[in-house]
Amino acid sequence: MLEVKTGAQEQWRWVVLTGAFCCHAITYGIVYSFGILFIALEERFEGSKTEIAWIPSLTTGLLHSSGLLASILVKRFGCRIVTISGAIICCVGYILSIFVPNVYILYLTMGLVSGCGFGMVFLPAVLIVTQYFTRLRSVACGIALSGCGIGVFIFSPVMKLLLDLYSLDGTLLILSAVILNYIPCGLVFRPISTKLEQNSEQNVRKRGTIDEVDFGANISLLNNDSREVSATSTEATDVTVVPKTSDETDNLAETHNYKRGDSTDKTIVIEQTNKCQVLQSEKASTFELTKYLIIMKRKEVFIFMISQFLFIFGFYLPFIFIPDMAKSFGISESSSAWVASVIGISSTCGRIILGYIADRPSINRLCMFKVTLLLTGLSTSLCPVFEKMWLLLTYGVVFGVSAGFNISVTSVVILDFVGLEYLTEALGLASLFGGIGSVLGPPFSGLLFDLTGSYTAPFLVSGGSMSLAAILMFNVSFCSRTYEKYNFCLVFIHCPKRRFDYI
Repeated sequence: MLEVKTGAQEQWRWVVLTGAFCCHAITYGIVYSFGILFIALEERFEGSKTEIAWIPSLTTGLLHSSGLLASILVKRFGCRIVTISGAIICCVGYILSIFVPNVYILYLTMGLVSGCGFGMVFLPAVLIVTQYFTRLRSVACGIALSGCGIGVFIFSPVMKLLLDLYSLDGTLLILSAVILNYIPCGLVFRPISTKLEQNSEQNVRKRGTIDEVDFGANISLLNNDSREVSATSTEATDVTVVPKTSDETDNLAETHNYKRGDSTDKTIVIEQTNKCQVLQSEKASTFELTKYLIIMKRKEVFIFMISQFLFIFGFYLPFIFIPDMAKSFGISESSSAWVASVIGISSTCGRIILGYIADRPSINRLCMFKVTLLLTGLSTSLCPVFEKMWLLLTYGVVFGVSAGFNISVTSVVILDFVGLEYLTEALGLASLFGGIGSVLGPPFSGLLFDLTGSYTAPFLVSGGSMSLAAILMFNVSFCSRTYEKYNFCLVFIHCPKRRFDYI
């Protein structure tokens, strides 16, 4: 993937960043504030915590695991079309949720349908920012994903207010209208044009008949290992850059020195090119599948994917259960809603400030990722002993800053591992592993609560899972090909320039 941008694109990237920010604000403002809806759903459907926990579990699970499908669609249709499609799917899911008679159908509408829509918005919003920014990439991703924190800060108290004023049905209807704001955000996700594409557009001349195509000037044969044939196209005939077998190249070479008036030679050229188009299509689809296998063969990438599963397995528990746990401590619902808001605003600060620090040439970004991941897990394990409001708010600050940085820099760490060429596929795989974790995590925590009658076991398991994710990441050697000659220590300085050409 080329990364050549024009001056207009350098300016447009800030518009793209704003659109991605708004997408994340809506997505995670709704998803992270589900703890407010959790109580209302529990009262309406009279279900157990395990049954209700499956709703946010499926939502977050599809949000992440649909990233693999979203990455394939982005390759085919681009970030703009995928984002707009996701907005429509998600909106439909929330509208249908108003009319469901029981919690099990809610698994389908609010869980599967809306979750898939969220996922089709989330991955393009992450990917497009990573593509548009080269310098200050961590900061740009941090700013875009800081929309998550702003969204939680706004949505948590607003959602509680909407439930008081319009009940659950009215709240879901308003949220479905808010979700449609993805569409104008997605419209600004303009594809990046490269120098290769610009030159191709200049070389392609659209003419009325095939006699006007200058085959002699535009067909070149390369007799090297890759043996390629390049040609321009007309509206009537698609002549593309394709790999050639030796037999096909020889046949095409015989037709290269044709006479301009000889229609038979032109027909042979077109027929050979059409055959090669079929071969190219088959080889391209096979290559796309093998890309995922190539990525997973890297030791550090495989460890990262397992770590991502463990991290997301425990990550959503605080957002779902803290309001109910605070209620058991004697804290009012309106007050407990501010814990999620504090997590949101702290997350925003962590993403921007730590993202800026991580972009410094002397900073070991991977080491920062590991330490903050460990801090997230340890603080969550201690959460059940925070029975006072100010202690919960303190936990919200620590959790928000550390977890916010982890999420914002995930795409950048993946980029460090696999390079820009494989970024889309690697993000899709990370989303898939995270999706599996988010599907299993909340219901398992709800089951632990139903069995023990206490939130101690769920939070210990959640924090332990995230801590284990950090321990696994510490097994990724600082001397991997991603980074050169790092000292095995927790010091964040004296790290050489990063490399991005590994696969």
